[in-house]
Amino acid sequence: MARAVSAKKKLQDALDAAALAAIHQSSLSEIGRSLQNFLEENYEKNRGRSSVQAKVISFDGSKLESEGRLSLETTFAKFFHINEIPISTTSVVVKPAYDDIYFSVDLSSSTGVGATPRDRTALGALTRPYMRATFGNNLPQGCEFACHRRQGWEPSGKTIYQMARDAGIRLREDELILQFNQLVDLLLDPSDPAAKGGLRRISVIGFSSIATQLASLSTSASSIKSALGRFRDDDRDATDYSLVFNRLTRLLGRQGDGSRAEPLKTIVLITDGVNSRDFSYSQKPIDNSLCDKIKSRGFKLAVIEIQYPELMNNFVYNVTVRPVKNKISTALESCASPGWYFKAENHEDVPVKFLEFKEKFVTSRVRISN
Repeated sequence: MARAVSAKKKLQDALDAAALAAIHQSSLSEIGRSLQNFLEENYEKNRGRSSVQAKVISFDGSKLESEGRLSLETTFAKFFHINEIPISTTSVVVKPAYDDIYFSVDLSSSTGVGATPRDRTALGALTRPYMRATFGNNLPQGCEFACHRRQGWEPSGKTIYQMARDAGIRLREDELILQFNQLVDLLLDPSDPAAKGGLRRISVIGFSSIATQLASLSTSASSIKSALGRFRDDDRDATDYSLVFNRLTRLLGRQGDGSRAEPLKTIVLITDGVNSRDFSYSQKPIDNSLCDKIKSRGFKLAVIEIQYPELMNNFVYNVTVRPVKNKISTALESCASPGWYFKAENHEDVPVKFLEFKEKFVTSRVRISN
């Protein structure tokens, strides 16, 4: 009996896990195959256990009830002519029907920094001839620090972004937009049952010293992917988190229950965590009271930190960001809902963290109800 109890517990765990995976399939036959395959691949087949069997009891599009069975071969009980003990268990898994995701993307001037050390060196060399009038000898390496916004000295009236693009230099924003669009493709993949059924919508807010809704809630990947490009170059200035949280407060209303009329709402903050003030003195990390206020209303807040690159021997960086460098990640982790903080330490790490967010978001949308 002890072996039977242990086997049933393992069967229950395996069936729950199989159901969590299978519920994302788009048809009843695919769900059935997923259930069976998962159990066959993952259930511990020790000597004396026959293969497990899984079947779908019911599925209504959001709730899956399934059953798992096996026959446990006995040892001592054979003396009493009991050769096998049948074991069965059931699992009920539920997923919310509708989700709205509000991406809030930091497009302040810090995204104008070169994406890699090589890009930053190239950007400095490109801009060095024009920097003396503005910063004197304080920036001998040129404009490698947050020089995205037009400041008036640029040749031919171009922004640094335009100059960098003409020279083939990649900025942090270029990498961010590329990886963000790939994340949108993952979340709104037509092969994903939630996306295919129109159950997942995305909105985009771009912010710096302003906060603008660049895309209203949509199920169209192409519409969302064009959003970040609509943020004007001249609006890429300082970072004011109070503005984006005020805009979110107006947009979100109240938290929903997952129904079509009241979708569940999730906020995803993508930022380097530096609340900007003036380039002549130290910046500060994000104000967590803004995060706490919106979380207290029942909204899940995911934070993806795109870590600010360390700019060695840069006058402006040393005066502004370096004094608070060790406080930024701690503040952003506290800002996020528990378990929803992701940190990309360099531009190569961004797609990894975006994928981690996507996987966690999708799997968190299902739950075991029994």
